[in-house]
Amino acid sequence: MISESSFQNRSLSCSLYEAAIQRLQDALPAFLEQEFTQCQFGIVPGPNHQKMLFVITESCSQVERLSAHIEIISRQVERLMPGVARIALCIRPLDDGDVCENAAPRRVVGRIFELDTSEL
Repeated sequence: MISESSFQNRSLSCSLYEAAIQRLQDALPAFLEQEFTQCQFGIVPGPNHQKMLFVITESCSQVERLSAHIEIISRQVERLMPGVARIALCIRPLDDGDVCENAAPRRVVGRIFELDTSEL
C-alpha cells in the first residue's frame, strides 16, 4: 500500500511536470506551440539523474515538423527544464493513422536528441 505522503509527492511531481510543460509550450513560437497542443508528454528518469522529455505524436509528419525545429525546442527545454538531458520525439502509430516506414503498430518509435548539459 502506498503511504499518503508518497501519494502526495507523486501528485506534486505530476503537477510540477504539467506546469513545466505548459511553460515550455508558452515559450515556443506560435507555430510550434500549436504543434505541441496536439502532443502528449512524459518525463522519465535516466542515468546520472538526468531526465528525458518524451513528446509523443500520432503522425510521422508531425515528428518531421518538430524535428525541423529541434534547435528552438532544445533551447527552451534547456532554459526552462533543468535536469532534462534528452528530448525524444516519438510517434505512437494508430491503427488508422499515419504509417511510418519500419514502424510496427502499437509500438513507439522516434528520434532522440541530446541536449547540451555542460552548463548543468
